[in-house]
Amino acid sequence: MYIITVSLPVQNISQGTYNQEGYGTDPATMELDPAIFHHFKNLKDPTYLDLTIEQVLHFGEIKNMVVGVSNVQPQQAPKVA
Repeated sequence: MYIITVSLPVQNISQGTYNQEGYGTDPATMELDPAIFHHFKNLKDPTYLDLTIEQVLHFGEIKNMVVGVSNVQPQQAPKVA
C-alpha cells in the first residue's frame, strides 16, 4: 500500500451561524499511485511538491489518489545570522 502524508492549508468554514477560522496546516494522508513512487526516492523532508490528484475507484471505493508529481523543491535550511 502506497500512502503519502501531506500538509493541507486549514480551510475557514462559514455556514449560517457556524464559523470556524483557522491558520496553518493540517496533516492528511492520501493514496499514492505505485507507478510514481520512484519520484520520492531521493527526497528529504520537508519538500514542497505540486501534486496531481485524481478520483479513482480503489477496492470498491472512490478515493483521491496522487497520480503525478512536479515542481520538486526541497525546503531550504533557515539562515542563521
